[in-house]
Amino acid sequence: MRKSILLLMSVLLPCIVMAQKCDVLLSKKYLKDSWHCGLSVVSQPARYDWKDWVVTAGVLTATGLSFAFDDEINDIIKSSCSENFQTISGGFGILGEEYVLFPLAFGMYAISAINKDCRLRTASLAVIQTLIFTEVAVAGVKVLSCRARPDEGVGSMQWNGPFSDLSSTSFVSGHAARAFAVAATVSGIYNNKVWVGVTAYSLATLVSCQRLVAMKHWTSDVLFGAALGYFIGIGVAEFNNKLKNIDNLTVIPFSDGCGIGVALKF
Repeated sequence: MRKSILLLMSVLLPCIVMAQKCDVLLSKKYLKDSWHCGLSVVSQPARYDWKDWVVTAGVLTATGLSFAFDDEINDIIKSSCSENFQTISGGFGILGEEYVLFPLAFGMYAISAINKDCRLRTASLAVIQTLIFTEVAVAGVKVLSCRARPDEGVGSMQWNGPFSDLSSTSFVSGHAARAFAVAATVSGIYNNKVWVGVTAYSLATLVSCQRLVAMKHWTSDVLFGAALGYFIGIGVAEFNNKLKNIDNLTVIPFSDGCGIGVALKF
């Protein structure tokens, strides 16, 4: 969780400092839209139909069952995966890291500015919103549960309780949540391109599986994290598909005596 907090500070503080030094002000409209986007994500269940509730019930059931068999599943994975396989699969885990996904979103925006691609611009800004919402949600769940990780050797039922042990942050999987959140957002913006969704969700699945193979999370951590990320990503994509006007952000890299960073200009 400390890494998540430091990442948010590294992204937001340079923007604030740059805004103060160079009179680059954050757009009130973009911030207002982001606030309403967050509210829209949280209120999604109020707009669910029976099909959505069936899917939700299925996800909750699968997660509940995985809670009951987390130790057994972990033992199977441990005995089935060789060290070489764990090493090979380790590369996929980086795709769920904050320090990869945030720069990726800014890179998407840079490409959209060069190519004047409005949809890619919308997707990149939506991904930034998604990642921020996901970081907040994941951090909140982690500090409230403080569940021990598989590699701590104390079993899946070791829940330390709210704020009791911030070194035990197994529930939920932040990597799975971020990967599926980005996948849901991008595929939702590009909803007419099947290959985008297939590619995004395939990579998200590989990221999630890597967390199990690496013994960093229990199965229930990954399932719930993936569901949480999907919930956030779909909500953000839905909101921005209706809005279709968050396309006026300029990303400005800068360097001064204190370090490097980026500023956002609208």
